[in-house]
Parts: sequence; structure tokens; C-alpha cells
Amino acid sequence: MNHKNSSNKMVSIVIPIFNEENNIRDLLNSLIGQTYINIEIILVDDGSQDESLEICKRFSAEDSRIIVISKKNGGVSSARNVGIEYSKGEYICFFDGDDYIEESLVSKLVSTIENTRSDVTFTGYNLLYGNRKIPRQNSVNSGVYSSEELLTTVLDNGTMSGIQFGSACTSIYRLDIINAFKIRFNENIKINEDGIFNIEFILASDLVSINNDIKLYNYRQSSLNKRDYEFLKDNIEIATIYIENNFREVLPNFETQIASRKVSESLWLILNLCQQENIKYSGIKEELSRILSSVKESPVEKFVVENELGKHKLVYYYLIRNGMSRTIYFLTRYIVPMFTRIMNR
Repeated sequence: MNHKNSSNKMVSIVIPIFNEENNIRDLLNSLIGQTYINIEIILVDDGSQDESLEICKRFSAEDSRIIVISKKNGGVSSARNVGIEYSKGEYICFFDGDDYIEESLVSKLVSTIENTRSDVTFTGYNLLYGNRKIPRQNSVNSGVYSSEELLTTVLDNGTMSGIQFGSACTSIYRLDIINAFKIRFNENIKINEDGIFNIEFILASDLVSINNDIKLYNYRQSSLNKRDYEFLKDNIEIATIYIENNFREVLPNFETQIASRKVSESLWLILNLCQQENIKYSGIKEELSRILSSVKESPVEKFVVENELGKHKLVYYYLIRNGMSRTIYFLTRYIVPMFTRIMNR
């Protein structure tokens, strides 16, 4: 295997671990096999109750680049923040313990951020559905951007997608900026914590690079938690309140962005509500109507870029705009799952 690096700068890789005994070996093996070898792998066990910590210790005994930290459970943001404190690299990446990466990912991340002289690089990724790998990329085209260019739509670009850079796992950051501006993951926010971290980082940055051709990070769909509806609703509200209190004065075009976000929120809530187990239309009709009424209070068409919506979102946009709660329920509960099952065969 070719371990020749285009740069010798150290990359810190922070991984929060919580009860990942079935998946962590895959990620650790993919990290050990990286073609870019000047890395430190910081595993923060967040109070696991399975064999995760012991597995991490065994890997650490075999590779001196692996550092294991054990702490009581405090959540993924808490674990990442501990990892930041221990990091000594020039660059830092955050990966999740139940995903895995291809062997050239770190090398390509370093090459991109170095060649573009940017402060952060965002890349594409893959979603794993069983044996199927579905490539995904950012809604912003590949290129190098000033932070000002991105901040006008970073919160929501009107395509019912929410924060544009919503994950911290497909990126590489300059660690000195994180430390200089004391940027950390908010431990009180359980939804959109990655996206908020990214907005705060972009606000502190000069140049941002995007490389959608790099799709070497693999998200296991099992890692995308099925949230309890009340949990989702409450924590979206907490995130939105934080955004309104902290970004209103610093994000350009804020009122339009926050209005677009609230349309996106309605879609997230509707999809989650209609997919809850053993739910009937009569049991959620009132809540669906409440969501749709809150959207109709504002002229939705002003905050959605209709010609940039994908076909599935376009259908939902039409139904939401027209308050068609029963059709939304039937579509989400029966039609979408049927097509998903057919596609996954």
C-alpha cells in the first residue's frame, strides 16, 4: 500500500463512541488503513455499556496513533468537545463510530484544503441502504468561496433542506480557528448541532472549499436515528431559538433564511409524525393541521425556490402549501414506504 503523503501535517480525527461494539471495528480498520498516515485517532468513549471501550483499547495497544479517552455519558457533542481539547493536529476531522470511510479519504481532504488554502473543506458522501450505496453531495457546487458568499443562504437556501452544511463528518477543519474562536459543539442542542457548529466556523473563516467529487464517507442508515416526534419537535424548537438569538445580527438575509427554515421544519415534522409506529390519521389530524396552519401564516412561495426543488419535495411543497393533510398522511405512510421497499430489493 502506498503511504506517501502530499503533506506531513498532522490530522486529528475525533470519534465519539457509545455502544458501537458491532460497528467500531469497521471504522477503526478503515482508519488504520488510511494512505495518509500522519494522523492521531482520538476515541472518546461516552460511557458505553457494551464492549466498545475494550475493543478501542485493543486497537490502541496495536497502533500508537490511537488515543482512548473514557468519560461518563454526556452525549455526542460533549464527547466531541473532549476530543477537541486533546487534539494536537493542524487539521481536525469528526467521524461517527457507526460509519466507515474509504482508505484515501483523509489524504484527499488534506490535499483539497491545502491546495485551495481554505479554512474548511466540505465533501460529498454516501448513504448506505443495506447493500446499496447512494451518493450524495452538497447543494452548493464545488469550488472555493468566501464566507460572505455562503452566509446568505447557509441557514436555509429555500429548497426545504435546512442548514446547507448539516454534518461535521464529511469535512476537514483548521484546528487553530476552532481554538482561536472557541468554537465548540453546543451540548444543549440535540438537533442541528453539527450545522450550527459549521455556521459558527464559517463565520470565523475567510475561505471555504467544497469538493463534491469526494464521496468517500459512508453513512450507515441505521445510524440515522428514528426520533420520537415530541423529541424532534422540542429540539427543533430549541435549535431554532438558539439560531434566532445568536445569528440574527450576523447572518445576511436572516429574515428570509429563518422563514425558509420554518418551511423546512414543517416538512421534517410531517415526515416524522406520519412515520410513527401504529399511528392513524385520526390520531394525528389535529397536529398535522397545526403544522400546516403555522406554515400558511406566511406567504410560503416567497421562501421556497420552487424551480430548484427535487420532484419528491415539489410534491410535498404543493401539498403543504394547500393544507392537504390527509393526502400528506397517505403519501408518507403508504406510498413512499412502498417505493422504498421496491428500490431496496
